Amino acid sequence: MATHKIAHLVTSDRGGAASAAIRLHEGLLKSGQDSVLLVLHKYSCVERCYPVKIPVYKKWLFRVKNKIQFTRYKDTLHANKYFFRLHENLYSLSIKDILKSLPFVPEFFVVHWITGFIDFLQLYDLQIATGATIVFNHLDMSLITGGCHYSFGCKGYEVDCAACPAIQNSAIKNSASEQLKARKKYFPLKSISIVPSTLLDAQTAKSTLFRNTVSQKLLIGLDPKLYLPKDKKALREKYGIALSKRVVLFGAETIHDERKGFVYLKKALEELSAEISQQKRTEVVLVLIGKQSMGDPGFENISFEHIIVPYANSSEQLIEYYQLSDFFVCPSVEDAGPMMINEAMMCGLPVLAFDNGVARDLITEQTGCIVELKNVRELSAAIGRFASMEDEEIHFFQLAARKNALQCIDIEHHVRKFTIVMDQIAE
Repeated sequence: MATHKIAHLVTSDRGGAASAAIRLHEGLLKSGQDSVLLVLHKYSCVERCYPVKIPVYKKWLFRVKNKIQFTRYKDTLHANKYFFRLHENLYSLSIKDILKSLPFVPEFFVVHWITGFIDFLQLYDLQIATGATIVFNHLDMSLITGGCHYSFGCKGYEVDCAACPAIQNSAIKNSASEQLKARKKYFPLKSISIVPSTLLDAQTAKSTLFRNTVSQKLLIGLDPKLYLPKDKKALREKYGIALSKRVVLFGAETIHDERKGFVYLKKALEELSAEISQQKRTEVVLVLIGKQSMGDPGFENISFEHIIVPYANSSEQLIEYYQLSDFFVCPSVEDAGPMMINEAMMCGLPVLAFDNGVARDLITEQTGCIVELKNVRELSAAIGRFASMEDEEIHFFQLAARKNALQCIDIEHHVRKFTIVMDQIAE
């Protein structure tokens, strides 16, 4: 395989989207590729990660523009619709600002999460200036729409994003449409799409922006030496959970995020509780990863023992949560992943999930259960089935989940396939 000069563009080196970008970047470095990460906001010590060099006057201009936007539009964007900004390039960065921040002229710009950082005009100009291929690494729907990161059933991105339902102010209702038009006008001449799931691949193919772009499906990879199963005894003692309990894991920054579907999990647990004995209920523990507290009204009427663990600030902390659990439940109703499905499986957890995101790519009859979207009854039955399994049976599912993850999402496989795509483009 040839060595390529690759620059990853991502708004920040912290957060879920950043972690996916960093894994790919570090995997490429390990494989011998000349890879760098260029970010707007730098917080970590990731190898070869550079903050963009922003002139002082542009930093001042950004603060002013950001304050004006927040004041003007704070009640305009529907928070639960994941439409974060009406304008992408808040810093008014020039091509010169970007290129002088890099140690080389790239052959490939890999575009990850760029909200608030770079717009399509800049990508177009970067390509003209360098001759590089633009690789769109889709982590959600933000690159294929007029601004929203998830469409919640809206098909506007397939046409023109007119009258966007995520914009509540009628005076600027067509801002998403205008942004989509600008993206079409400045769409890079040489580009390819990388998508992390069958669902997002289909959505990308239907989008008015990307329907004529070559697409390659690559499930997001993980390091199997980091994400791995571990004996549960010590971890259960650490978190005060008996080894005999069946531990069900759920994670979301907040249980009130409509997209993460906690309301469906709660209803499923209520149905299950009504159908099993008190003794059976005491054998199950629900571990919730998030920023909420036990006093949150969202936890009312959950009759199963439940423990809230802090929202993970590191991969190591999150991995512990997977390692102490028996299976993972993902009731997300709108998702490109989530990454927690990939992570749970690599840690040897079977996954129960709605038919959404990456679920249909990773879950089989041997590694968990795919449930009809928003079907509470079916989800309740699936949780009840796995919660009541004998140790030997659930161990079979755990081994199968790990085996499937090693075959499908080992980071080395992901990097190898990604490099092959670049080799083919460079020929």
